Amino acid sequence: MNNMNPAEIASRLKAGAVGMIATDTLYGFHTNAFIPEAVERIYHLKQRDQDKPFIILISTVDDLEKFGIKVSDKVKEKILTLWPGKVSIVFDVDSSELEYLHRGKKSLAFRIPDKTSLRELLDLTGPLVSTTVNIAGEPHINNVEEAQKKFGDQIDFYVDEGEIVSEPSTVMKFNGNQVEVLRQGAVNIETSYTKGMNPKLKLILTAAILVLVGVGVFSNVRQQRAVDQSKIPQDIELSKGFQRWITNLKNKDLEVDADEFRLVEETEVFNTRWLKVAGLNDPSEQQIYENTLKSVQGVKGVAFSPDESEFVDYRNEDRGDVLPTQVRYYGLKGDKVLDANVIDCSSLANCYFDRAYFIDDNTFVVSEFSRNIDKKDTTAPVCKTSEVCTYTIKVHVVNLQTNSRLEYQSRPMELVMDEIKPEL
Repeated sequence: MNNMNPAEIASRLKAGAVGMIATDTLYGFHTNAFIPEAVERIYHLKQRDQDKPFIILISTVDDLEKFGIKVSDKVKEKILTLWPGKVSIVFDVDSSELEYLHRGKKSLAFRIPDKTSLRELLDLTGPLVSTTVNIAGEPHINNVEEAQKKFGDQIDFYVDEGEIVSEPSTVMKFNGNQVEVLRQGAVNIETSYTKGMNPKLKLILTAAILVLVGVGVFSNVRQQRAVDQSKIPQDIELSKGFQRWITNLKNKDLEVDADEFRLVEETEVFNTRWLKVAGLNDPSEQQIYENTLKSVQGVKGVAFSPDESEFVDYRNEDRGDVLPTQVRYYGLKGDKVLDANVIDCSSLANCYFDRAYFIDDNTFVVSEFSRNIDKKDTTAPVCKTSEVCTYTIKVHVVNLQTNSRLEYQSRPMELVMDEIKPEL
């Protein structure tokens, strides 16, 4: 319905209609944040977990007061360096009347979008719930035509602005005077673990990480350098996990051999930007660790280590602060709990992580299907998952002890991702 003017769109949204509107990042479902029934409609449309709050779009910082949020002048100054922009900021919202929004989390993420026309619309409507156009766990829909096929008249109106491809907003929160990134998205922000940290404390943390993951590094690295790393290591190739995976591909008519994979990248696993470290000397941290392990026991897309003290979460879905394009590692090393995003790719690459498995308690493998483009390339042409695109298969070999990730890549191949995924 592109024939509606902004006043008509605003009138419908204020009345509780659900519309598909482009933001400064992606297309989103939007509705009046103060009409609970309208908010519930979007949960139903997306088949979204009931305990996951939506982001709220506002037009000015003063709109935060409508949710009972008061910010100091110092925090407001920091906010205005990020807004308008592609950054969503989480604030505590301890109101029982707003539980339909915060879903018991007692916090909500807010954003002033970096799009003048959308801010002008927000001036007319007031705060709007905003969430990506998709079924939960499925890729974002980037155009109105595809959305109409998927949702039809379940959506009250669509505003077509052509194909839009972008990363979602970065989600962060303030911890005192520091910043914590909860979800890395369109904007890179230094996290509270390094930004503003006392230099001596930062040095101690870095040293602790190096000691933690570096035991035996020198001897192991020296041995590895003596081995030809251009091919997948033999111990990986002969492992049960790899053999089952490669056999499954061949059974699905994907003729791929281990010998054709070549090393294309070697990087560190852990870095202070993505890594969170907690100690188990605090009983509350022990409980969080145990509850986190229990929460993913038996979940498809989560692989545990042989001793079940750690796991790799490779689910291709939004997991709060972990994007569908990221793989999370979580586990106990020594007396420290490590939580890190260890693999990521661009949303333009249509990436799909199809399997993960541990070789031992320090080594795991993740396989990935993705378009044959540089993950840092934000200008690559869009190729829909329903279309024939050029893909490669990547095998990531992660060694926690040596803090290394080796990425091996297959030959390019023409595939339709929507056809391949159900077969994997």
